Amino acid sequence: MIDNIVSALGDKADYLLKHTSKTVSKDQLHLPGPDFVDRIFAHTDRNQRVLNNLQWIYNSGRLAGTGYVSILPVDQGIEHSAGASFAKNPAYFDPENIVKLAIEGGCNAVCSTFGVLSSVSRRYAHKIPFMVKINHNQLLTYPNVGDQVMYGTLKQAADMGDQTAKQIWHIHHTYEAVLWAVLILALLLCKLPGKQLLVNRPMAVTGKLSYSIYLNHVPILFFMIYTSRESMGAENYQASIWFYLMPALAFVASLGMAYVTYRLIELPFLQVKRKLPN
Repeated sequence: MIDNIVSALGDKADYLLKHTSKTVSKDQLHLPGPDFVDRIFAHTDRNQRVLNNLQWIYNSGRLAGTGYVSILPVDQGIEHSAGASFAKNPAYFDPENIVKLAIEGGCNAVCSTFGVLSSVSRRYAHKIPFMVKINHNQLLTYPNVGDQVMYGTLKQAADMGDQTAKQIWHIHHTYEAVLWAVLILALLLCKLPGKQLLVNRPMAVTGKLSYSIYLNHVPILFFMIYTSRESMGAENYQASIWFYLMPALAFVASLGMAYVTYRLIELPFLQVKRKLPN
């Protein structure tokens, strides 16, 4: 094995294989070993189930008991479609073949998306540790915003045999929405100094225009940002002041267009509706 490595490295073999770090001594390294979970994880605040699952991963596959881990990762999701990954080998469109490959390859675990692993969990979750990615980047819109879309819950992942549930759980949007709801209710229902910020004529007008704003703001925002990016180039646009000004200008344009569509379209239809018999 070492001869093959030396041959692959060529004239850099001595430089790479005989290098001695003068910055960090080897006695300061946490090297892999059979007791890796005991030495590294047992003294942390991870619960017992997590420790059990970590130990199962380290004790699985051809590297079991060595402290090393080999995981087969297949991100067959929205941002990396199956066609992009498996067009040359269509057999791996089938999620079962992904898990079979990990088992036959002697991997410690298999890591893939919620849909891939959940479809075969009853047949394989007890045979090889699962690492489930339950989120995907939402890249279907333009410009891309990278919002995380949850395709399952942690409970569902745990129920189907997930061992670590790889998660990038962006729930700050939920917290932000709840915070704004509580703030608005407090301003409306309580006698607070800031109540006049919401209960006034401009806000009442905005409320009437809200549906028109909702319909207009996305195409206007898309058009303004897209044309700016195309004319300036994506990198130049993101580095310019327009990257910050364009959303504000789009909002102002949305208000103006909302007023026009409200007066010319929505309001006439509302007037006709009032004249109709119940």
